[in-house]
Amino acid sequence: MLKRLLLSSILIAAGFFYTGCDETNNPVTANKGKVFITSTPSAAQIFVNGVNQSKVTPDTLSLDAGTYQITLKKSPFKDTTFSVTVTANQTITRAITMSEGGFVLVSTPSGAAIALDGSNTGFSTPARVTLAGTSNFTITLTKEGYMDTTFTVNPSTVGDTLKITLTSALVTYGPVKIYESAAPLASQPSGLIFKTGQASSISSGNRLLVDVWYSTAGYLIASADQWSGLSRVTYMKVGGSTNLSDGVASSTKDNSWVKSVADTQNNYIFAYDNDGNYTKFKIVGRGGGTSLADPAWVEIQLIYNKKVNDKGFGN
Repeated sequence: MLKRLLLSSILIAAGFFYTGCDETNNPVTANKGKVFITSTPSAAQIFVNGVNQSKVTPDTLSLDAGTYQITLKKSPFKDTTFSVTVTANQTITRAITMSEGGFVLVSTPSGAAIALDGSNTGFSTPARVTLAGTSNFTITLTKEGYMDTTFTVNPSTVGDTLKITLTSALVTYGPVKIYESAAPLASQPSGLIFKTGQASSISSGNRLLVDVWYSTAGYLIASADQWSGLSRVTYMKVGGSTNLSDGVASSTKDNSWVKSVADTQNNYIFAYDNDGNYTKFKIVGRGGGTSLADPAWVEIQLIYNKKVNDKGFGN
């Protein structure tokens, strides 16, 4: 009888112990729910309330009932955060489409080459630029006929779109009247300074800044160094149109360029000066003298490009 009671006590105790182990090993199973997450693109890292879950989409999270902030991360896409409320014993699904990272860089006018930290990206505006981290990056926009534009951006503050307006490198002058050099007087200036669009005597005043002058010998627009005592060298090449504002860029100065052109030239003329700047000019008037074949002066309209070695003359 004692043995039976002892055995019964052992069995009851064993049964009690087994039941207690089940509750300890799985105490909150009934209070959990699931979240199945997919993303476009896939393989985005999953964070719950800022904690990396060491999972990537598509995958399922098992969470206690409650509300959570879930963040998906995948380079070069923008971090995407959304809220979910988990209900016990239920599975909810979230299909997330992630937005492209970076920002859209737009320039006015468009078509500016984009350099990042001094290296050409091979892209032109408008274009999407993707930067990683929180450091500042230097971007330079380059376009013929416009000054280079350099600025810094921070990926965390730049926003979705960055708009930049380029500054024209072109300055229009004229008409400027210059006189034949038979009488290089201050009152009848023979020289022309491209940079300022001013006429100057080739024998006084700002004579050392003169780029071209009106030579009575052959009636030529000639390089400054063709007059005694002047040193600035200017090369010229006749263009293919009479429309000074046609937006056509200059070709690169080479050995085919010359130091003078006839004053009877009706097409515009490209010039490359002593400082490495390009100018586009046109003779728009002739007068004085004994006849149109023997003028005393010419009038010149010009477009000067302030950017050294830039051949652009676009709008």
